[in-house]
Amino acid sequence: MPASFTTTTSSPSPSPPETLEAIQPLFFPDGNLILRSQNKLFKIYRGILTSQSPVFRDLLSVPHTGSRMDGCPVVVLQDDPAEVEIFLRSLFEGSYFEPVPYRTSVKILTGVLRLAHKYDVQHLRQRALRHLATAFPTSLSSLTLREADEWTFEMTTEDRVSLTTLAHDVDALWALPIGLHKLTFQLPFNDLFDSAQLGLTESQRRGCLKALDNYSHSCFEMTRFLMQDEDPGSPNSWQADCEHVEQCSIARYTWLSTLQKLIASTAVEEGAGRISPFYLWGDHFWDAYSTKVCSRCVARDRELHRRASDRLWDLLPGNFGLPSWVRLKQLKIEDLGGNV
Repeated sequence: MPASFTTTTSSPSPSPPETLEAIQPLFFPDGNLILRSQNKLFKIYRGILTSQSPVFRDLLSVPHTGSRMDGCPVVVLQDDPAEVEIFLRSLFEGSYFEPVPYRTSVKILTGVLRLAHKYDVQHLRQRALRHLATAFPTSLSSLTLREADEWTFEMTTEDRVSLTTLAHDVDALWALPIGLHKLTFQLPFNDLFDSAQLGLTESQRRGCLKALDNYSHSCFEMTRFLMQDEDPGSPNSWQADCEHVEQCSIARYTWLSTLQKLIASTAVEEGAGRISPFYLWGDHFWDAYSTKVCSRCVARDRELHRRASDRLWDLLPGNFGLPSWVRLKQLKIEDLGGNV
């Protein structure tokens, strides 16, 4: 059972005494510093804390003139007590927050990243960002229907909102393009108009709305390779190298009609269900498509699709008012300490 302390304060009107809770296992009997967050108390080792955090080192270098408890100075924090507990456990318990590829949770990741950034605990900030990077990639090749298998934590749409906002708050700009892009296609329309609720900047909100406005056009560009040529006699026509023109023409028309119906239905979807252009034509489609058209058409169309994907991907950061992928990847290397 956690220990408790009762304190009283003088005031013009009577008030019930406040009960303070000592949080185990972060209330060490021989600790020499107490951190207080709301009514939660953490009795820890000052030397360990200041050796890891320049912010606490500077804070505690000033002679303490505040309250004391249990023979220790008390430092009051304005942070959420649950996140303080997570942060301190990650400092004092080696197995509590382990590096990638070990699993963690959004709750633990959030608490560590927010406070490690605030108090400049670089090794924990870097570890947390490496976990974040598993679900917020900076390469197009990482976007697959099975990408969640690489994540080190489970994540809902609400979690993606909070983590995207947190990435902005801790200056992890490299995580924002894919975070904002996915929110564009996962959130209801009305939520995208409330940037304050989502914690987005105005340029980021405009980027989300622009992506929705351009949704049909982006999908068209990603599936342009299916279109029938206006000039079948052109040397660039798919028919120039096709082995079975009639068969491939029918297959193209069938697939195009199917995708147009899918795009039209999801373009007006108000909630979850809109499909990102990057997922519109994935490996499962290629497998099926390859059984309907000749091998030469498949090779040509794969290359055209790759080029369209690359163009759309290259434009992604700028749509949200962010630096280019080249710059963002440089920032990511600095954040993660290389090897990204």
